[in-house]
Amino acid sequence: MIYLQNTTESQVLYVPKNGTEASGELTLKARNTIDRDFVIDQVLDLNTSDLYYNLAIALPAGCPDGEYEYALMDDGIVLSTGILILESSQSRNEYNKDIEYEQYNTE
Repeated sequence: MIYLQNTTESQVLYVPKNGTEASGELTLKARNTIDRDFVIDQVLDLNTSDLYYNLAIALPAGCPDGEYEYALMDDGIVLSTGILILESSQSRNEYNKDIEYEQYNTE
């Protein structure tokens, strides 16, 4: 599972290689099963790892937060697939609730 900030600024995305190497032009396709799809053409691999594609990407404007199925493709050949979570910094929720316990004397 990959977590990505929902911003149009450039950011780094690490995608598992799954033992395959890219030889052509990379494309990242993401599909949200509820709303919409987005496609990022001409993704640049920085080639800094043997285990991951180290991609520099910028998301298109208007992508809704949520869970996406992604596919990293090389000239139409699927190199890696998985789940991508797209979230804005305002959508994070933390649940820290104080729990109080009462203990009864059983004498």
